[in-house]
Amino acid sequence: MRYSVAVIVCVGLCVPSLAGAGSLGKVTKSISNKQGRSGGNRGGSSSPPRNRPTPRGHHHHYYDRSGYIPYGCYTCGVAVAGSAGVSARGMSGSGPMQKPRVDLYVGVQSVRDSDGAFAGSIAVGGDNFNIGFNGTSYFEKRPTVAGDETIRMNVISVTLGGRMLAVRNTELWIRGGWASSGSTDFKRMTGPTLGMHLELGLGRDLAGLASVRGFLFDDGVSATELRVGVRAHIFTVSYRKLQFDVGPPLEGPEAGISLRF
Repeated sequence: MRYSVAVIVCVGLCVPSLAGAGSLGKVTKSISNKQGRSGGNRGGSSSPPRNRPTPRGHHHHYYDRSGYIPYGCYTCGVAVAGSAGVSARGMSGSGPMQKPRVDLYVGVQSVRDSDGAFAGSIAVGGDNFNIGFNGTSYFEKRPTVAGDETIRMNVISVTLGGRMLAVRNTELWIRGGWASSGSTDFKRMTGPTLGMHLELGLGRDLAGLASVRGFLFDDGVSATELRVGVRAHIFTVSYRKLQFDVGPPLEGPEAGISLRF
């Protein structure tokens, strides 16, 4: 009888957390477990204690369960992504420097079996060469015994891109660089990223969009991101899917506004 009561009490305490575990919570926990199996911290250094007080002069940082983490990384509600570029023709001297083109995008995604994600991008580029910064911020509320808590995960990257194809209103870009991802559930990890982006002109102020990116993070963690959509004038509707090698996919429809200056 004592064992039966213990089991019932345990199940009663655990069910709320398990029932509220969405896609993001499963992904972040799976990544945290994989990091633990791979040996924890890189370089052999030990993590600071979870409850260690914040050092004087470092009020914008805190210690969470994974160690010393920049506070701003996990409390921002919107991830901003961007890119900056310089015209290759202007750099080579074969023609006058072109006026940079500025592209701005802000969107929101509904993530299946989770809450959602915010995304944004700003791009300043030329014809054939691009330096970019890109990011996405996922969020999800998770019920606990003490009350709801918000899980966050950010994926950002800095890339160098080149235009491989330009036919009328169709362009194909290849981009590679360095990526970083962090969460309230796992320690920050970094690694190379490589991808391509296709923009297919379908008419005046109408274009089809398709992109794919691959990530190779620390601790053997990898991910692939796919996105397809349509842009009509300033409105963009797309479907984004981010799949890590552990956990379920983070996918769903996304809507946003695109502006060009």
